[in-house]
Amino acid sequence: MDQIRRNRTRTTNQRDPGPRLLAAASEQDEAAIVVFDSGGTILYANRAAEKALGIARSDLVGRPIPAPDDGAPGGKLFRMMRDSLGIRDVRSGRITAEDNDAGLYALDVRVSPLRDGRGAVRHYVLVGRDVSHEVLLERELRQAQKMEAIGALVGGIAHDFNNILGTVISCAEIALDDTPEGSPVREDLEHVLKAGRRGKGLIRQILTFSRSSEQEFSPSQLEPVVKEILKLLRASIPASIEICEKIGPGRHVVLADSVQVHQILINLCTNAAHAMQAKGGVLEVRLGRIEVDPQTAAGSPDLHAGPYIQLTVKDSGHGMSPKVLERIFDPFFTTKQGGTGTGLGLPVVRGIVRSHGGALLVESEPGRGTAFHVLLPAADPAGELSENASPPSPAPGGRERILLVDDEEDLIYAGEKALGRLGYEVTAASSSLEALELFRAKPESFDLVITDQNMSRMSGVELARAILAIRPGIPILLYTGFSPDSDEGITLERAHSIGIREVHMKPLERRDMAEAIRRVLDESRSG
Repeated sequence: MDQIRRNRTRTTNQRDPGPRLLAAASEQDEAAIVVFDSGGTILYANRAAEKALGIARSDLVGRPIPAPDDGAPGGKLFRMMRDSLGIRDVRSGRITAEDNDAGLYALDVRVSPLRDGRGAVRHYVLVGRDVSHEVLLERELRQAQKMEAIGALVGGIAHDFNNILGTVISCAEIALDDTPEGSPVREDLEHVLKAGRRGKGLIRQILTFSRSSEQEFSPSQLEPVVKEILKLLRASIPASIEICEKIGPGRHVVLADSVQVHQILINLCTNAAHAMQAKGGVLEVRLGRIEVDPQTAAGSPDLHAGPYIQLTVKDSGHGMSPKVLERIFDPFFTTKQGGTGTGLGLPVVRGIVRSHGGALLVESEPGRGTAFHVLLPAADPAGELSENASPPSPAPGGRERILLVDDEEDLIYAGEKALGRLGYEVTAASSSLEALELFRAKPESFDLVITDQNMSRMSGVELARAILAIRPGIPILLYTGFSPDSDEGITLERAHSIGIREVHMKPLERRDMAEAIRRVLDESRSG
């Protein structure tokens, strides 16, 4: 019997780890653990709880639960602990806090009552698990889904807007042809045409932002970009913010994707204005040419010795602490309150700058503002940007017969008139089915088919297949309001596999259309 009792005692001791072992285990746990009694006195807090509450354990254990100040560290946790007193059920929830220095902090918290042998609640235990990483991933997924939805929406808007711009641009060009030099109407029409072209560029920017697309590098002069962005910005920021423009002498030319250069400047200027919106201040934009020496280049992995164009955006706002500066390029990190920031702007800007072979540098000090310096390798200002370039020759024309297909009446009107001015004999069809009937009746009456892609009942691609089945080899030119990388777009490779000679994005200006027509017709004859 004594041996049996000793065995039972040994087994019981092995199963009961004891308070010291339990305390040691909780100290190693990453979850915050707090034990408090029904009177509101804290009896135990582990190391993770000390971090979560922001108060040393020596100031917690043996003392009442502190007053729930939601603005202080751990304030929301203290409120949850107090609200649990006298409740016999489990309480759970998620507590999140945003801190400009530390970033997002999120806890999944559960407060459980502890009952004695008679079922009375004498104590409570709070367990809080850090889910900050999971919350950031959820935000990233929501942002990705939102961008996908925006991309789909923008594609449809861009298509409709491109149709409108096509009519505006074409009719303005035709009206300018009929307006004599010196007429006061001519200047008005030139402004209409300029606005239409700016709208065309804006749609291209929107499509680039909403869809992944290849960068198109070309010599770009930055001075007009800076002036245009600052003019647009003036209308959208408070009058209490003064805009100061400082552009150095010479030409500031870089090899860049002009759409993405706009994106860089818009993002940096918007951030600068946000930093000053409460009290106002000065937004300074400087543009100049600098020479990076070998010693400076050695201090940055993104720089090399040589000439650079430096674009600086400086504000007189609240500035940033060293801790914030360390994190500004982290994805989804933002100092903007109330959900106004995504935390994606600066990482995207730095990515664009690096893809252009440049560097993004930042200087900031609390209370003294922030300056971002964009350094892009300088390009040769000669060649495409030469001011002495000869004026363009007249748009080429011809005498061939063209079947023009579009279900937008305004585009048919403008297109038929513009092509007629170039000398072509045009037959217009306002639907793909009508065009197919016209072609089927007289397949040899046309030298070229120009068709829109997005049409009801039969798309431009389907019409092209039907026409090529009737008369193989006839030149077909397709134009579309959707970018090639969108779900509704068509790539040049796919078009060629069908037999379509060229694909162009709307709106197509008269010279571009004229050159494409002449190129396709001439290649067809030589082939």
